[in-house]
Amino acid sequence: MKLQFNYTDFKAFQEKLIADGFKKYNGKLHNEDYYLAKTLHKIEDEDGDSRSDLQLFFSVYDFSKYPNFPAQDNTYIHLQTEIHVSRNIDERIDLSIDAYRFNDLKEIEAFSFKFYEFIEANIQDKISSSHSFITPKMPFGGATYDDMVEAEIERLSEKD
Repeated sequence: MKLQFNYTDFKAFQEKLIADGFKKYNGKLHNEDYYLAKTLHKIEDEDGDSRSDLQLFFSVYDFSKYPNFPAQDNTYIHLQTEIHVSRNIDERIDLSIDAYRFNDLKEIEAFSFKFYEFIEANIQDKISSSHSFITPKMPFGGATYDDMVEAEIERLSEKD
């Protein structure tokens, strides 16, 4: 999936994202100009309060504001794609993904759910009275987390 745009193409892409449920935020996650986020999954506590525990983010960087950006390159807008998992208020697990390995947004969303399922199955959420911490389990015969993510990316890219 393409992540570098000229202004015209990006405007159309951003409108599509917003129509698909993304919201624009001016906060700063990584010094981006702004980001677009979509909640993919919510959890509800015993009081009926809900919070997002799986989100997809596109951080938007506009390089046209830099005078030394190559004039021949009109792809001023660059995106960074991340998945955020937060099963409790003190937990945040992020995965920056190479969206070029995916054909469209639906594949990225499907991969986000696979990542969430991996976290649920392999990283135990422990909360003490003073803080929370996570303890990785050794999944699938000792494969590492990176091995599992790479295997899922390869599986998705084999669809092509």
